[in-house]
Amino acid sequence: MKNLSLILVALLVGSYSHARAPQGHCRQSYHADSAGRGIEAGFKNLNLRPNPVDEECYSEGVDEGNSLPKGDQTCNAEFENGKQNGLQVSSNTTGTECFNKGYVAGFALLGVASRSSDSSTVG
Repeated sequence: MKNLSLILVALLVGSYSHARAPQGHCRQSYHADSAGRGIEAGFKNLNLRPNPVDEECYSEGVDEGNSLPKGDQTCNAEFENGKQNGLQVSSNTTGTECFNKGYVAGFALLGVASRSSDSSTVG
């Protein structure tokens, strides 16, 4: 089952674009994961650099995360809801800006975890 999950994630990593904020090469592979982790890092004011990291895409993601309203309870809740949907590769991929960026962050976390064989995150 673990291998099936890893294969599914590998197939999906570069395939979604509807919730993706970053552009260009930051929409593919580990570049997209760098951008997605950067979104959460910017929003939560944390260092969440994945390994490997594309610094340009991570920085772009941080800027996206910084654009969200800090300290807004509704945005925080929607971001976390979106993140959980992204981790589950849910078909529910659109909502508010906070939800959408949370989805991207969750999907990126899933990609990072699958590359590092983190079964506690991947499942």
